[in-house]
Amino acid sequence: STAVGAEGLGFEPGRDYLAFEDANEFHRQYAQIAENSDTYRLLVRNAKQAVSSKNSPQVFSNAVARVVSELDKVRAMRHER
Repeated sequence: STAVGAEGLGFEPGRDYLAFEDANEFHRQYAQIAENSDTYRLLVRNAKQAVSSKNSPQVFSNAVARVVSELDKVRAMRHER
């Protein structure tokens, strides 16, 4: 991916994905994983772990709970006035 494509996802280039900014770099990165199945498997494993750790049902549930908690605080503050 490009830096813009991966921005905000919390992925680390070279660990979770291969970074490129132009076609030549894309071809070079693609050739690297095509020639080295260990590198390919490592990238896939890391990417799956990164996605599941940031997007699991538990992570989503925790995020919703935090939002609800903050909304409750705001509502309580408005009622105190």
